[in-house]
Formats: sequence, structure tokens, C-alpha cells
Amino acid sequence: MIGPRQFRRWSLTAQLVTSYLLVLGIGGLVTILAGSYIVSTTMMSQERRTARHDLVAARAFYERQFESLSHAVRFAAASEALLDRLTARQPRALSEYLASIQTSGDFDFVGVTDSAGRLLANSLGPAGEVTVDLAGVAPIADAPARGAYVGTEILPFAILGVHGTALEQHARIHATPDPTHGATPVTLDGGMVQLAAAPVRNGAGRVIAVLYAGTLLGGRDEIVDRVNQAVYGGERYYGQLIGSVTIFQGNVRIATTVPAAAGGRAIGTVASAEVSRRVLQEGRTWNDRAYVVSDWYVSAYEPIRNARHQVIGMLYVGMLQSVFTQTRDRVILLFLVIAGMGFLAIIFTTYYMIRRVTKPLVDMAAVARRITTGRFDQEVFTDLPGELGVLGESFNAMQFSLREMHADLEDWASTLEDKVAQRTEELVRMQARVAQSEHLASLGMLSAGVAHEINNPLGGILALTSLTLEDIPSENPCRENLEEVVRQAERCRNIVKGLLEFSRQSETHREPVDINDVLARTLNLIESQALFFNVDVVREWQLDLPAVEGDRSELQQVFMNLIVNAVQSMAEKGTIRIRTRYDQAADQVEVRVSDTGHGIPRELIARIFDPFFTTKASGQGPGLGLSIAYGIVTKHGGTIAVESEPGVGTSFTIRFPATDAAAPEAAH
Repeated sequence: MIGPRQFRRWSLTAQLVTSYLLVLGIGGLVTILAGSYIVSTTMMSQERRTARHDLVAARAFYERQFESLSHAVRFAAASEALLDRLTARQPRALSEYLASIQTSGDFDFVGVTDSAGRLLANSLGPAGEVTVDLAGVAPIADAPARGAYVGTEILPFAILGVHGTALEQHARIHATPDPTHGATPVTLDGGMVQLAAAPVRNGAGRVIAVLYAGTLLGGRDEIVDRVNQAVYGGERYYGQLIGSVTIFQGNVRIATTVPAAAGGRAIGTVASAEVSRRVLQEGRTWNDRAYVVSDWYVSAYEPIRNARHQVIGMLYVGMLQSVFTQTRDRVILLFLVIAGMGFLAIIFTTYYMIRRVTKPLVDMAAVARRITTGRFDQEVFTDLPGELGVLGESFNAMQFSLREMHADLEDWASTLEDKVAQRTEELVRMQARVAQSEHLASLGMLSAGVAHEINNPLGGILALTSLTLEDIPSENPCRENLEEVVRQAERCRNIVKGLLEFSRQSETHREPVDINDVLARTLNLIESQALFFNVDVVREWQLDLPAVEGDRSELQQVFMNLIVNAVQSMAEKGTIRIRTRYDQAADQVEVRVSDTGHGIPRELIARIFDPFFTTKASGQGPGLGLSIAYGIVTKHGGTIAVESEPGVGTSFTIRFPATDAAAPEAAH
């Protein structure tokens, strides 16, 4: 990354060009983003308008089906042939006539009821002993009072079965739940049909029957295929139909041109929960992008209502969003190409103009470099326009002054040689005294370094020997020797401590440290001791901890003191839980050591870090471990806190500031 200091070292031409291009680039980027957003939103709005228009066209085609159905039923209901067969009570002839109406009108079923809605005959034959009451079907029930009516209805499977088992089988569609969109299919208790009904009147104008005919929508591809062809013309995009049309019964697709993921048509799939709520429950249209089965479509949905104005289904049209996306991407790409060409043209023009303006300044810089080598006979060309000409004249005047000053300095240099010789003799005498002082200081530093190197092994000897003494009974002959080792080691430690205090040097080696590695080394050092045999150590370590700046040995001493104290507080039996984590908000590494020991009384918690204060029995320690640990943690810029509940256990929490430097690879 280029910083301000590196930027100032560039040539003036480079700085001006870079600054101008930076401003131009930011402006161009904002323009491109704004343009892309405007293009995307405009095209998305156009896509939705297109979907709405397609839905209007699909609805018009869907209703044209109603018109042809209505005309045929009204015409047949008014025919003398139907009236003659009804008044003559010729069931067989009536059924044959209904069959001819079904064939000529390309209907799926045709039937006739009396004025009360009881079935008299259909295209399959006379009703006979089959008792079917169609009074609950709104168009048939309302026909005597309202006249001819056509609409969309859901007929129960029992009624469809009377008009043909094949019709019932087509209507029984297995709906598949869609857990991806949280949509559960409605229960299909019938088949959706386009139904027309018209009253049959006798010569006196009295209604004696109702003629009805219908077309099944479920499981029939002809209607949606015709609508798709009429609206989208059957266009394809990479082998897939650009547009799609679907008729829903409830939220279940019963007729569709949408392909299924496994091939074929997506019959039985369901609309998303959001679309179902908007259209089926609220009775409003939906016009937006939607994920349909396995692809994104810019879609429009509207409710399909029955004669009672109840929403019983949906009519859907949609066009593949990828078609619009490809067009949008082409427009944006063309916009970027034009903007890029303009950007390049601006770069070349800017460079030419800036280069022309800064060339005199470049010449002045070259003369200034020659002046730094002692050549004061160079002058710059001053026949320049405006401020650059004034700058050239001032530059030449400055050079004349420097030439005079250089001559004066040469005279002063000759007089300085004698003074330098005198000062040299004085420096030789002083150097001898300084060398003696540095020799003494080096000895002091060497003594402090040796004392520091000896101090850590002595601490390890004392800790391990003390732990060993705790496991050896008093009658063991080796105990006296080990106690002598402890006494002599403590004597050595006091000598080293005195030496460090005398030299006032207690240096530590700071480096990026992996806390997990320090803990692992500490446990490896003491976990094999006898006092750990009945102790379970639970490690809950975050693996990607940042490093901590610190001295590995001192940190190891802190953790060893805490862990040994925990074991002793549990009477060498229980569980120690060691957890590490990184607090990102505070940028700190946290170590928490918890035990299941006897705990610390609340009135004593404030004193546990005081030197020589201890809650242990006599002979188990002088009470300096926590005080030393507190000093080491504080010296490392960290904090140590304690939480304890008598009879439950104690937890020590240590927090160190994290560092960006990587810890060296642990050596095992």
C-alpha cells in the first residue's frame, strides 16, 4: 500500500496524474454503480409491468374459454331437441343427445338436472338409480333464478366419478410439500373445472331443468399450453420455454408448463408460503420475482374465484428472469465499455497537458540536483509565462547567494582544522576513561545475565524437589538429603536475588508467545507428579488464539503456581478445568483456571495476592506464589481476578493484551 511518504517521493507529474485519476476513478465508480442501479431497477420495473400485461392476456384467454363454454350451453339449453327429450321422458335419447353436445363442444362432461338440482342424465347415460344432488354447486343451483352462468368451481370427487372414472383419476393429483419455502399443500377434496349452466324452460317459460357442461382443469395440459402459446408464442431460451403458465387449485399446481426438476411437468408442486398468503388468504395479486420449482421467474399471480366470490385457486404467468438478466448485463457491459474508452481518452489527454505544464519544473529539479554536487554555475531558463517565469528568476538569485556562501564556508573550513586537532587530543584522553567505565558496566550486565539464567533452573529445582518431598515419608532416609537440596537451592536463590537487586537488572525475554503452548508445557512438567494421580485436567482451549507478548518462563511460572494451588486446594482429588479464549471486543487473550476445591472465604479474597499471606496449612508454602504471579501478570500488562465460593471451588481469570505478531512455532 502506498503511504503519504512514498507518494511525496514521486515526480510532480506522477502526483498530479495520480490525484486526478483518483478523483476521476471515484467519480467514475460512483457513476457506474448509480448507472447499474438505475438500469437494474428500471429493467426490473419493466419486467414486472411485462408480467402484469402477460397476466392480463392470460386472464383474457382463460375467460374466452368461458365464453365458448357459455355460448354452447345456452344454445343447447334453448334447443327444441333437448326440450322434446325432457318432456317425452326418454332417458336414453336424452343421454345420447348430451353425448353429442359433449363431442361437438369438446367438453369433459355434460349433464342435466331437474329444477331442484337432482341429476336426470349425463353424457354417460341416464341417472337411473344413481342419486346425485348437484344443488350445492352454485352455478347449477343459481341458474333457475340468475339464468345462464359460467365460472370456475371445485366439484367433489364423487360428482366427478359419476361423470366418468377417468375424469376423477385426472382430478386426483398427489401434492408434494415444499419445506424449502415453508409451504404445505392444501388438501384436494375435488377437481377444479370450468363450469357453465343454463336453465331449460318449457313453452310456458317455466324452468323444468338445468343443463350444465364443464371442462376439467386438473391434469390437463391443453389449456395451459394454449395460453402459453397465445401469450409467449412458445419461445425458448437454451431449450427451455421462456414463459410459463400455471393453474393452481388452492396452492397446488394442477396444470402447468413449468418443468419439474426431475423432468416432465411440475404437477402437484406448491406455491411458496408468501405467495399463498398474499393471493389465497388476502385475495390480492402478486407481481414480483419468485423462485418457481427450480428457477427464478418474473411472475404475476392473481386469485381465481368461484360463483360465491371465494378464492379457490390462482392463475400464474411468469417469464424466466435469466432472459431479463442477460439483457441487463449486456446493457451494463456496453455502458462499462463506453465508460472505459472515455476513461482512457481522459488519461492520455490529462497526461499530455500535465506533462506540458510541469516540464519547466522538472528542469529546475535537475539543476537543483547539480547544485547539490557543488556545481553552482548552472542556471535555469527563465523565459517562461506567468508564475513559472518568476519562479525561475528567484531560483537563479538563490543560486547566486549559495555560490557566495560556499566561498565563505571554504574560508571558515581552513580555520577549523587547527581547532579539530586540539579537540582530538582531548577526546583521546577521555576515551580511555570511558573505556574503563564501559568495562565495569559490561561486567555488571554479564553478572545480571548470569544471575538471571541461574534463577529459572533454581526455581524449577525448588518446585520439583518440594513436590517430591511431599510424597516422601519422614522416615525415608532420602528425605534428609532432599531437604538439604532445598536449603542449598534456596541459599543459591537468595544469592542470585541479591545479585539482581545489586545490579538492578532483572531482564525478561519478551517475544510473541502462544498461551496454549505455554499451558501444554506447564502441564507436561507437573502432570506426571503423584499429586495429579487423582486429578482430572479438562482442557477447553481455543485453537486459533492470537499471540501474547511476554516471557515464556515467567508465564509458565504463573500457570504452575495457579495449577499447583488448585491441586492443593482439592486435597489432590477433583477436577481442574483450564479454558482459553480470545475476547475480540477487548482484543485480549483470556486464561481461566477453575478447580473443585474447598474455595476461599469471601473475607479473605481481597488478601490472597498479599506477600506471605496463605490459607494453606503450615509447611505447605510461604504464601508468595500468588503474589509473584500477580507481579508477573501486571508486568506483562495483564490482569488477574479471582472468583470463589466456599465448598464449590475457585476460578482464576488472567487476561493479557493480544499482539498482531505471530508466535514462533512450538518446539516439542
